[in-house]
Amino acid sequence: MSRGAGSAPRVLVLSANYPVPGFAIRGLWVERLVRAASGDCRPVVLVPTPRFGGWRPARDEGVAGGATPAAAPVHRVRTPWAPPGPLRALEAALLAAPVRREAERLRREEPFDLLHAHFVFPEGVVAAELGRRWGVPVVVSEHANWRPWLDEWPSIRRRVLAALPGVALLTAASRATLTTIREVAGEQLALARLPIPVDDAIFDLDPGATVDPDRLLFVGMVRRVKGLDVLLEALARLAPDHPRLRLEVIGATYERGHRRDELRARELVARLGLAARVRFRGAQAPEAVAESLRTSALLVLPSRRESFGSVVAEALACGTPVVATRCGGPEEIVGDAGRLVAVEDVAGLAAAIAGELALRPRRQPVSLRRSVVERFGMAATRARLRAIYGAVLDGGPLPSPEA
Repeated sequence: MSRGAGSAPRVLVLSANYPVPGFAIRGLWVERLVRAASGDCRPVVLVPTPRFGGWRPARDEGVAGGATPAAAPVHRVRTPWAPPGPLRALEAALLAAPVRREAERLRREEPFDLLHAHFVFPEGVVAAELGRRWGVPVVVSEHANWRPWLDEWPSIRRRVLAALPGVALLTAASRATLTTIREVAGEQLALARLPIPVDDAIFDLDPGATVDPDRLLFVGMVRRVKGLDVLLEALARLAPDHPRLRLEVIGATYERGHRRDELRARELVARLGLAARVRFRGAQAPEAVAESLRTSALLVLPSRRESFGSVVAEALACGTPVVATRCGGPEEIVGDAGRLVAVEDVAGLAAAIAGELALRPRRQPVSLRRSVVERFGMAATRARLRAIYGAVLDGGPLPSPEA
């Protein structure tokens, strides 16, 4: 960004997904993006946070093994009140007033050069309104596929399409997500790819780690879309030929509406006779996740849909091979560092796990790590964000969506 010494741009970041007390690991991908950008700009993060009303998470995170990222924050974080949600189509309208009040107060201290919202709805819609009001460019980073959910909510789709003329650039974590955006918005919108970064200081190699050759690892929210049920079925198929094989599940479900998915997964464990082989460990801090990745034989990501699949990159950064589904994002990450199978293919998933377990002793952790850090590490992300912000602020060339 060609703004001269001492004039790093001031960026207002708007994201309801961001680590705050009680939600220590929510939105870590946004925190990492902000931290990566902090070397070239001055971010201020607004995190709309419910404090009362009818909605509550099913439980506070109670994260084991620490509660915050290892790096000290290098930016300001504010948490204005947000209405109880999720209220779907009303969210943008309800968020606008409290966010506007806090943003205007911060702007009186010093004007912002750029707004960066995470998720087009509701944050992107609110940011587009503020950008028009202030005459400031807006970047929106999308972390979810636009289809099928915008097809299922036509009122939200209309709000999103109406807001897009106020967005200078929209980024997506993967080419798969970019495809869904084009399907909804057409070809006129300026697009770029901004993968979720790997915190390569936390997710690192440990030459002294002892790998358990019989332990599979699943990391993610315990929701149906993550495909844990498919992995459990595959584990049951593998059990006769792998009598010591076990699965550890790291992750939880916080909203009451999703608790049924976790209960069904636990019921499936019992029904398949896997109680002695499956351990639910709940939410874990990044450092604890990294330790589990380093000492597990494989990470398995059996998702039905992923806009990126950051845990795949984190596993590879720790030198651990992966088996994942062709569900959107993992195809851009895995390459020769693991195996990909079709979504909901129990037999294929079991065969891929067995094949990768056999290959595991010959995998080279240094090569696995290099394959992702060069593309998705914090330094690579900083360079990508520098190019994105420079293009929007200084009129430079936009990065190719395929880059």
